[in-house]
Amino acid sequence: MPRSATFSVTAAGAHSSAHNSREEKPKYLIGTSPGSENLYDLRHSDADFLALAEAKYKETTGQKMQQKQKDALIKETVLSLETHHTAADVQKVFDELSTKYGGHYITELSIHRDEGHFEDENGITYYPTKDILQKGDEWYSVPLAESITHAPDYRPKAEEFSEKVDIKDFKPVHNHHAHVKFSMFDPRTGKTGRMQHKDLNDRINTAARVLKLEYKPEKKSDKRSTVAEIKVQHKAVRNEKVTNYLEHGLTIQAKNREIVRLEYNFREAQKRISAMEALDVEQKKELHRLNTEINKTKDDEAKAKMIEELENRLTESTKIVIEAQNALSEAQNTIEAQKREIERLKAENVEKDKVVMEAAVKVGAFSSTSPTFRSELIAPKIAEVVEQITAKAKHHSDHLVDMIAEIHSAVEHQDPDISKIVHRQREVLNYKRNTAEPYKTAIERRNNAYKARLEQNRSTLNASKNDIYEVLTKIEQYNAQHEKPKGLTIKGPF
Repeated sequence: MPRSATFSVTAAGAHSSAHNSREEKPKYLIGTSPGSENLYDLRHSDADFLALAEAKYKETTGQKMQQKQKDALIKETVLSLETHHTAADVQKVFDELSTKYGGHYITELSIHRDEGHFEDENGITYYPTKDILQKGDEWYSVPLAESITHAPDYRPKAEEFSEKVDIKDFKPVHNHHAHVKFSMFDPRTGKTGRMQHKDLNDRINTAARVLKLEYKPEKKSDKRSTVAEIKVQHKAVRNEKVTNYLEHGLTIQAKNREIVRLEYNFREAQKRISAMEALDVEQKKELHRLNTEINKTKDDEAKAKMIEELENRLTESTKIVIEAQNALSEAQNTIEAQKREIERLKAENVEKDKVVMEAAVKVGAFSSTSPTFRSELIAPKIAEVVEQITAKAKHHSDHLVDMIAEIHSAVEHQDPDISKIVHRQREVLNYKRNTAEPYKTAIERRNNAYKARLEQNRSTLNASKNDIYEVLTKIEQYNAQHEKPKGLTIKGPF
């Protein structure tokens, strides 16, 4: 059955914001449920909203806001909520009221999910600071026999909470609700919302309809209970339950222990212990020993405690089994991933062998019909062939340098300017022949030198083209008159 909708309006208190934001934490909090947290949305502080409202009011009316208007500017209400309700649901309630009556402008909204009380297994309520109190990390309650002697509005002292309890044995009953500070003056329009007294119940009706809660409108004939009267009613109900419990003893607890005893089965427990593969021999022996003691114990209360201990230890052992299975699964996944990586590397090596083999066949280091294609066998042969090619290329290069030197020697006698050029070229050639650098580097440097000199002398050579042909003609005449050097031929400009 849904809760009853509420919408009772009061003037905002001086400490309401500190309470709503939990800046000031009351002692009666019971904590929130997992995944269910408080919410606090401050849209305007009281001072900021007052300044905003005053400015908008003067802009709209041309007058200053009167003091009594300022005093009644911000109001507060508490709306009953259920677990699933959100700030958007609360906003929708106020949006509908604003559309219908104007105003209802929210300045601050908070949702509290950490208030309420506790109940024990007998249905007896325990309200924080009245019946139960947290001291540090522990909880203490007022002994039941003493609690029924207290007046409804009595607040026990800390030392009167003398009975230590396990809070896990109590069920939290949360009182979800929203605190909303709002104003009937809307600073967006500069207008104040208006409601007649007969319309006030429509606030409750709207909250009930939007939030899907029960609607219980107040009637003029209804006498509203005071806070003191409500406390008396709650105290009377609790005292009746406590008295019944004290008179009938631990009837309910005894029934619960009997149920546990009947549900316990010695052989089934033995099977569960034996099936836990993750436990070592000593751990299983200890559990079997405890199970045997339970089977021999005749006292129901002691037996219930031992069964609870066994169940807890079996639960922990089950967790160990699950963790071991997860670790095994993770290790298997790692092994599979490593296997896939090995296969990938093998495939890469095959591709590399193919590339090396193709290169070896191209340079003649290996035959494509050979049955062995491993790169580690082919690489030395490729290196040997490359070395042979290098030696041959160097030999041809040296021979070419000798031939060019002979040409330079023949030309040197024909023209002084050319002689100078030849002399410089010969020095370069001699240096390159005597250097210990690899032949390829020497050839590259020589070619670069030739290119540089060609660029420098290109204009001069083009301008002296006819003179060069005359010099070549003289060289041919000289060759005709003297014995021609073996293997030397000159054709055209060089």
